[in-house]
Amino acid sequence: MRSPKPELDYKDIEEKAKLATFQKTAQKFKWELDELSYSLSALCKMICEKNNVSVGSGAFPGPDFWAVEGENKSLSEQAKELLETNVSSVVP
Repeated sequence: MRSPKPELDYKDIEEKAKLATFQKTAQKFKWELDELSYSLSALCKMICEKNNVSVGSGAFPGPDFWAVEGENKSLSEQAKELLETNVSSVVP
């Protein structure tokens, strides 16, 4: 849903590189660009490397940069909302 690095413009990322399908059995995502399986964090790294953008040190918070197709909220935001909904429904 957005670039993992500020110096990489989202519009410059190849369309196929923006698509991945969750594989339930592997618990990873199949990247449309090369059809291999990755974590969302590894996909962020691969997109940067493919576009010659330094990845630096440390891990990417992958779910912050990816969303369900057609959604405007990142997977991290959706998970936080679900957690808040579930917690509030349990509280007496």
